Amino acid sequence: MSACIIPVAPNFQDPPSVPDAPPYLFNFQPASPGNIVTIPGADVVTFSANVTDIDVGDKLYYRWVLNYPPFKDGVTKPLNAGDISPLLDGRPINMPLPQMISCTYIGRPSEGAHQLELIVADRAFSNAADLKAENLLDSLPEDSPGFVVRATWTIVASCSAVASTASGAP
Repeated sequence: MSACIIPVAPNFQDPPSVPDAPPYLFNFQPASPGNIVTIPGADVVTFSANVTDIDVGDKLYYRWVLNYPPFKDGVTKPLNAGDISPLLDGRPINMPLPQMISCTYIGRPSEGAHQLELIVADRAFSNAADLKAENLLDSLPEDSPGFVVRATWTIVASCSAVASTASGAP
């Protein structure tokens, strides 16, 4: 019995893609996350963290939020939000994200501890109607896998009952 052997064509495939990596926060000011920062009555303290992502094509999204989680009407205060486009030269993003905090932002009168959180994601945040108070400001859409990273500080402020004229937005 004779047979003809037909060679199998090569199976060319693209190399496997590099897995998505989360954004990374570093260079924290005035203190590392988790620390307590005291703000005397009239002082302004600028909090800051640099953000980067080794996925050079990712657009990054960020939010600064006071007294979250959970979200509570009249207590939680979204302060500043935005996005950062990837650099055109192919280098990773390395950008500081500053946020000023004072009694103007915290509200008066205010004694005690407040939580300040920087939330960074490599996908746009979700605006789904079914989000709960615990994840209202830091969820990603279910069909858009990505990463969320956070830096959290505890702020102790002594804000007197003097009326404020600033709007509370940066």
